[in-house]
Amino acid sequence: MNKLAIFAALAAPVLFSSCSDKGYWEEYVPDGVEYAIITANQSYTLNPESKGIAPFTLLITRGTTAGDVSVPVSVISEKAYLKASAPATVDFVDGSSEAYITVSFAPDFDAAPWFNPTDSLMVKLGTESIAPSGSGEWKAKVTFANSAEVGKAQLKSQLLGYIKKGGTPGAAVVDTTVTVWARAVNPSYFMIENPYGTKEMPHSLDLVLDEEWQAIDWTATEIDCDIQTILNTGSSNAPVYMVWGGRDSQVTEAGLDLKFYTVSNADGTGYWPSQYQWVETFALPEGWNAVKE
Repeated sequence: MNKLAIFAALAAPVLFSSCSDKGYWEEYVPDGVEYAIITANQSYTLNPESKGIAPFTLLITRGTTAGDVSVPVSVISEKAYLKASAPATVDFVDGSSEAYITVSFAPDFDAAPWFNPTDSLMVKLGTESIAPSGSGEWKAKVTFANSAEVGKAQLKSQLLGYIKKGGTPGAAVVDTTVTVWARAVNPSYFMIENPYGTKEMPHSLDLVLDEEWQAIDWTATEIDCDIQTILNTGSSNAPVYMVWGGRDSQVTEAGLDLKFYTVSNADGTGYWPSQYQWVETFALPEGWNAVKE
């Protein structure tokens, strides 16, 4: 072999490995080759009868057919109840510009927040060389359909009357319509959606009924639901919390009566207005009530 041929052989790129600064040999991904996930994003809806997602295969391409090459793959999800797994690499064989990986899902329907959350996870290629006509990432949007709208309830609210009209607490009552949701797997868990409809109180009320569906189950509420709602009274004032106050809050065929205190500290001290118990009455939707038949 002449000197020119030897020089050309030494200068040729190595397709399979190179020495990294970490002290070990790693697989080499050639420069100038573009990759793309061709498979379109997917959307899924889970419900109590269908809590799982079947494995899904992604098609991935590269802009060459030369060499056996592996490209890193990662699965990204910010929610503990929405997980998935995929191979650590997508592996292209010499002579082919296409490869496949299978995504396996592991959603935890029962652990998801119960008001129909929609979240996404991502499968991402570990390279910046992405073809303009494709994508370096694939997304799966998953909706956990774990609650259903029951209907509209009529709210007679002392607290809303005080917020909107001021004056003496309890002197004014606002009559308005609110939406009621129930948990699909257990209708005794229900939510009244943003009953106060104000910038100061953009919160929903989560409640749990007792075994007889006759009263609020306070123990279960403390475990499974948020029993405090923050009321923002303004930048110059301390936050105010609504705390359920009284086991006489109950559900009847006529409606739902809730009683709670407003306090300026989470530990139950500093009442605002001073030691006042608000009474909120919700007339439940026609054709549905929380009294077991």
